Amino acid sequence: MPTSWGYGADGLRLGLGKGVNRQQGARLLTARGASGEFSGLGDPLAGSGLSRAALENLARCGGLDGLPDVYRRREALWLIGAGYQVGVGRGQLALPGGDAAVPAGLKGWGRVEETLAEYELMRLCPEGHIMELLRPELGADVVDSEAFPG
Repeated sequence: MPTSWGYGADGLRLGLGKGVNRQQGARLLTARGASGEFSGLGDPLAGSGLSRAALENLARCGGLDGLPDVYRRREALWLIGAGYQVGVGRGQLALPGGDAAVPAGLKGWGRVEETLAEYELMRLCPEGHIMELLRPELGADVVDSEAFPG
């Protein structure tokens, strides 16, 4: 999570996606606290007061990627759905016993699902371009722009 909005020492900072506004982003930063890092999924969610929809959007667009207990976006979505309770600390996550088990065999998203969620929520894909996914499906009669003379 960024420490400031806009440009930072690590590069261009993007918004947190559709459904998460500037005030909610500030609450996430406050929830992060002085340590500067979250120890797991429960930390940013329990103290942020974000709605379930905002939390799910963060998970879908990769905003929770990199947390120690978030291996795949689908797992994060499942954990949010399993533990979110309305009215607990302004809508915070309340995981039973501190943890909710992810069902065995829950498959992660493929690159296509991740890209579609990123385009839907952020209007861009930070990891590449959608054509990288579509190109292998195109016929031999489709030529890319590099094939045209200058």
